Amino acid sequence: MFLTDTGYVYGTNSNLTNDDDADPFGFNNEISVYGDLGSSVFIEVDTGVSDIAIGRNHAVLLKSGAVYTAGSNDYGQLGNGTTTSSRSWIAVGGVGSSGVTAVFAGGNETFISKSGTLYACGYNAYGQLGISSTTTSISTLTACVGAGTSGVDTVSCGHYNTLILKSGVVYGAGRNVYGEVGDNTTTQRTQFTIGAGVASSGVSKICCTSNSNASGGSSYIIKSGAVYAVGRNQYGQLGVNDTIDKTVWTATVGEGTSGVDELYSGGNQACIRKADVCYSTGSNTYGQLGDGTNVSRSQFLAVSASASSGVTMLPSCGGDNWYGAIVVKGNSPFGCGLSRSTGIGPDMQSSNSYIRSRFTY
Repeated sequence: MFLTDTGYVYGTNSNLTNDDDADPFGFNNEISVYGDLGSSVFIEVDTGVSDIAIGRNHAVLLKSGAVYTAGSNDYGQLGNGTTTSSRSWIAVGGVGSSGVTAVFAGGNETFISKSGTLYACGYNAYGQLGISSTTTSISTLTACVGAGTSGVDTVSCGHYNTLILKSGVVYGAGRNVYGEVGDNTTTQRTQFTIGAGVASSGVSKICCTSNSNASGGSSYIIKSGAVYAVGRNQYGQLGVNDTIDKTVWTATVGEGTSGVDELYSGGNQACIRKADVCYSTGSNTYGQLGDGTNVSRSQFLAVSASASSGVTMLPSCGGDNWYGAIVVKGNSPFGCGLSRSTGIGPDMQSSNSYIRSRFTY
């Protein structure tokens, strides 16, 4: 989904999940028009929206301080006190009914912020909601504890771990097998724990992978224009010029060492933006690195011509099983990889997803 600066939301890609009652874009009646694989073009979803967030199979909207959700609800991620999925937008209610300033989602988790105070719901088997519990399903928005109680600037949700940023300091919660929580340990955390080393001050951006692969996740930060990464690295997605997992924050090499403005990771790949140029690293089986090849790599290198200049934004794209990436140039999206991951490509509604190894409009 895309949110325009005038409050319009547009969605594409599959609007049905494995759950026949779920529609992560809230199209409702449009289901019968576009079929089980949804729309192959961006269509209007809603208006008057100030923030959006997308999880694995659910979506979250913020309108006039109130939260609305749609899609899969296996773990209570819609936040309405049930585990019943919804094809249409539903009002979350409770603490989500007013005064909400931002929404976040990833995997099967939903977070909201009320002026820096966090509440969360959804999948929590590893404590990734930061509520000092490992109850698997949390179906109502529940107050985060510790560092999540105030002053939170932003949230990044992986599938099994979560990072938050407060005044330049990183805190993490959830699964930590490969150090992806960022505290330089491999101890699982059920509440937000302060990051170690470079993550303890001066951080401007955070990012977690949205990969549901049980092998583990990866986390990234930007500090003074340089990227540091930690966690799973089997495809070189950390950008540190090897494929060795890292349990402590490690400086990236090459293009990741300075001047980085923005980063995004999804699946087993990561992308950075420096001024108006993009660079990518990691798995490239489906051409999702956008360099015109299907060769994976372990450091941030230049992408194809379409994303080599004029890029203004890296929207969140990628996912759990089907991999792709999107960049925005001006007001136009360009995508690469599997089209079921990006919504870009003529064969998106066929059983065989269209593969592009270069960024394509």
